[in-house]
Amino acid sequence: MESGEKICKNCKHLFISGMLKSWGETSGYCNLINLSNRQKFKHNDIPKAKVESIKSVTDSCDKFEK
Repeated sequence: MESGEKICKNCKHLFISGMLKSWGETSGYCNLINLSNRQKFKHNDIPKAKVESIKSVTDSCDKFEK
């Protein structure tokens, strides 16, 4: 992780549902990865694309956007 600010929790691409937030969940979906995977996977592989896009709120990457 590069800095305390650049974490998935603060990234506009991370999606955590309201229910998971209320449970204190520490992971969510990276919409950037999810969307790019949907294009390369066939329709019936969409669940696999979602699993690959799950990120911890403390993860960080070079695609971070506030």
